[in-house]
Amino acid sequence: MAVTFNLLWRYLLRHPELHKPGINPTTLKVRDRRYTIGLIVYPIATAIGLINVPVFLTLTLALALLYLLPTPELGT
Repeated sequence: MAVTFNLLWRYLLRHPELHKPGINPTTLKVRDRRYTIGLIVYPIATAIGLINVPVFLTLTLALALLYLLPTPELGT
């Protein structure tokens, strides 16, 4: 799912005409960094989950919290 989402995200980044008018470039950079981290960490967490379920759950919870952090466009 992360791969498919990232493919859609990369498409959006390559086509500025699809961006919301007045979108802050900093917002796109922050979100891009977070999505890239997820793309890397999810497979690692899954492999770890085969060995240690609590660590897997901790990593996936940490990623979920990362996505909940405010972005620059929200002004916080």
